[in-house]
Amino acid sequence: MIIPCKSMNISTNCLFSGSSLASEVHAAAVNGDKSTLLKLIAGNSELKDKEDQFGRTPLMYCVLADRVDCAEALLKAGADVNRADRSRRTALHLAAQKGNYRFMKLLLARRGNWMQKDLEGMTPLHLTTRHKSPKCLALLLKHMAPGEVDTQDRNKQTALHWSAYYNNPEHVKLLIKHDSNIGIPDIEGKIPLHWAANNKDPSAIHTVKCILEAAPTESLLNWQDYEGRTPLHFAVADGNVAVVDVLTSYEGCNVTSYDNLFRTPLHWAALLGKLNNAKVF
Repeated sequence: MIIPCKSMNISTNCLFSGSSLASEVHAAAVNGDKSTLLKLIAGNSELKDKEDQFGRTPLMYCVLADRVDCAEALLKAGADVNRADRSRRTALHLAAQKGNYRFMKLLLARRGNWMQKDLEGMTPLHLTTRHKSPKCLALLLKHMAPGEVDTQDRNKQTALHWSAYYNNPEHVKLLIKHDSNIGIPDIEGKIPLHWAANNKDPSAIHTVKCILEAAPTESLLNWQDYEGRTPLHFAVADGNVAVVDVLTSYEGCNVTSYDNLFRTPLHWAALLGKLNNAKVF
């Protein structure tokens, strides 16, 4: 799984570091200098969407520096809410990455396109799953049409995959409530349950339970990725006894399922020295 680019986590102090093309309008946006920003735009309307060397506009700088007033001024002046930078990220991507509810609400009200994908195929919806609070995710879900919740990124992962990966059960519940498909395999053949089980934190049992309670079927429980590994294989590999216990508590859990190298979860437990897990079987 590809983790969302950390370059989006940019502090105000380093926004202009090494940037010879940073302009006055970008500086005004970062500093929250609304009067200067409006004067510059009044003198040259093209400045409202001026790009730096990364393709970032003043509106994007407002998001990065949390300057809502300046963002509102830019939008009223006609700034393009869906302009993308060199990585194809929009201001809405950045707001989602930062988990900034106020900005997301503002940008969505101005018809920010949550369906737009960056170079990794990530939409703002994917990016909201990394935060412990489900508030931003819930906001986006209100704007989506049926069927849009399962849009996939470059690795064929949905927001549900990412929510499971980040071990956010409240996000999982919200997505399932909005009819997200829990059986979509990603580029490695993994379904969200694989990613939920592939977590060392004992609290992952809550995410695992959310998924299984939605569809406690043998097919889901024993789903094999393209290497033949089931969620139980991954739970054993991580030494997560709590998750192993939950998975094996289901009558349909196949503890003798072979992966492509003819290894069962028990083989994995012995091979990796996960003796505590071996006791569960």
